[in-house]
Amino acid sequence: MHSYIGSPESTFTNMHITISLGPQYLVPNFGFALGTVPDLFMYMDYIPRVELIANPEYMDKYYSEVNEEFLDLQEDERFNPFISRDLYTRVAMTPTAVGYTAKSEEAVLEKVKGIAISRLERWLKWVDEAEHTPVADRAAIAARDELIRKTICERDPANNLGDRLFGKEAAAAMVATLWGGSRTLPRPTGD
Repeated sequence: MHSYIGSPESTFTNMHITISLGPQYLVPNFGFALGTVPDLFMYMDYIPRVELIANPEYMDKYYSEVNEEFLDLQEDERFNPFISRDLYTRVAMTPTAVGYTAKSEEAVLEKVKGIAISRLERWLKWVDEAEHTPVADRAAIAARDELIRKTICERDPANNLGDRLFGKEAAAAMVATLWGGSRTLPRPTGD
């Protein structure tokens, strides 16, 4: 989803790319957002398909690689942690999520570009190498994924801007599009 609401100096712009896999794989889903608030805003995360705290092997497999990158960003004074006002959104972010604002300087943009490309290439490799999950687990995985996407989108504190600019009905339709609520094609079952 790509949006532009108002002027960057007084509000925000954003571009979201969320790739949700079918339930036949347990590879994390891919979440990416880039925009202005009015400074540069970035979000990147591997959205887990299982509870990380109860699945340490999954956590090690998919999140250990980006732990040093996360720590590096925490120590880089050019990047300011972006903390969502919504508690659920903060709970949904992994401990290695990239959620920062920064000035739009050339060196910052190069670093962000490098992280984004690295995260996407890593994720694509995981998808290429993914093993199939048992058919009996797939319905629960699909329902969990949809609940998380829907809840995050519906609880986004920035939704009130859409309400004010476009009216509640139009804004609600936009939010539904973002999480997949207006989807007309059947969802993949991975069978």
